[in-house]
Amino acid sequence: MKVFQNLIVFIFWVFICYAPQAKFDQPGPYDPSDSKAAVIISGNQFHHEGLAIEASLLQKGYDVQLVQSQLEQYWESEDWSKTPVVKNLKDHYERLLFIVTGHGNHDVGVGVRWDSLLKLIQILEAKADEVWVHVDTCHSGDIVDKWMANFGKKVKIFTTASCAHKLSSFIGSNPNHTNPMQIFTGNYMFFDTQQPGLPYDCPKFKTDSKYFLKLTCNASVDDVLGLMDRDCGETCYKTHVHHGKDETIRNWNLLPNNLYEQVGKKHFKFQDTSCKFKPVPFDKKESATFDKSINISKEVNTFDPIDQWKVRTVDIIFGGPNAFFVKEELKTKNIPSYSTILSINDSECDIESEKCTHSTGEEILTKSTKLSFAYHKNKNEIYTLMKEVEEDHFWIIMLVVACVIGVLAAICITFYMCGWSCGRQKRRRAAVPHQNTRNITISRNYNNSGNNRAPTHTTVQQYPYKSQNYTGFSGHGNNQSLRS
Repeated sequence: MKVFQNLIVFIFWVFICYAPQAKFDQPGPYDPSDSKAAVIISGNQFHHEGLAIEASLLQKGYDVQLVQSQLEQYWESEDWSKTPVVKNLKDHYERLLFIVTGHGNHDVGVGVRWDSLLKLIQILEAKADEVWVHVDTCHSGDIVDKWMANFGKKVKIFTTASCAHKLSSFIGSNPNHTNPMQIFTGNYMFFDTQQPGLPYDCPKFKTDSKYFLKLTCNASVDDVLGLMDRDCGETCYKTHVHHGKDETIRNWNLLPNNLYEQVGKKHFKFQDTSCKFKPVPFDKKESATFDKSINISKEVNTFDPIDQWKVRTVDIIFGGPNAFFVKEELKTKNIPSYSTILSINDSECDIESEKCTHSTGEEILTKSTKLSFAYHKNKNEIYTLMKEVEEDHFWIIMLVVACVIGVLAAICITFYMCGWSCGRQKRRRAAVPHQNTRNITISRNYNNSGNNRAPTHTTVQQYPYKSQNYTGFSGHGNNQSLRS
């Protein structure tokens, strides 16, 4: 009997000690304990993409390092490991995204030489078990063979915006639905390829809403990116999967959320709810009140479900007619870009409490007086790649400026001392008694010939480098934008 009692006690303690651990170890499609990181490098005219992707990935539990490239000339980092791009990350992650979005050509992507970006990827490989590399630039297809030959086994997925020797494009009239924004936010869009103003070579989608509705939690990378599948003509509008087609995309928390069909204005939700992900709670909730009613419909991604509306507070400048400037009344409120909207005009459109329809929200956006919003704080500050000449020769420039100021100061002192000396001589002569007329005349002539003019003071100011090159890249139509 005693042996039996001891056996019962033993089984009880085994259950207490190991059952919770066994439950915790059960793998799930969206396990928040999975450690994920993302390094995003966005080019000059594509900073809004970087910010939008950052906001989405923070909500999905990623550790994000955003890099904004302001380079206008070719640049190569000697040692990425000394930059915040690497130093701000932890030593190990289960999965790591590496995203490059912006302009590119045969030699560089977002102003950085392709070889230098490859070195960065090789450093990041040591920090993760699995890596997904996505390059969204023109001529990104040119690097495929070389990069694939130099990738380690940890690079599980490799995608680009173009195939070899071609440009990549997107529809400039849909700035919130460029291909990388669709992939990493999960909100996809089918637009009408026959709408006026689109490039004549803009190909039709190979898939439709029926294809989207059949996707499940076990969908592969190739299955999901098939939503953007189109033929490549003179330029590419699709995303090419070069490696990792069969990888399960749910492991990256990047399953689709929604599909919007522009023709018919219909929304389709992702059907398989067995792997629904619970977003990371917001770090902060705030509100902003405007002095007058303003229309902010162009600053909100209204093609997405209303519970995923975000407010954009940075300008989008693609060039030509494809420019989307934020209203000054909105800019002055210092709202973090791509913050999630909780309500518009308080109870008039309470999105957080699910008391506002999509159509009502669109109407209220045109006459906004108050905006409540929430966002996630990124512990990693944005790292900016500047012109190399300004980084390497900063102190030389400062030394030259100091020398110029020193010379100007010496000239000023010299002229001042000369004027003071001449004035002193004048006072002495005025004090001498019984001066004759000739002496007085000479004295006056002397003083008239010694008039001093203060040198014009030149202020030398140093401004931080900021690109002002907003030249657009026009394609075959007004609404086409190139990433070349």
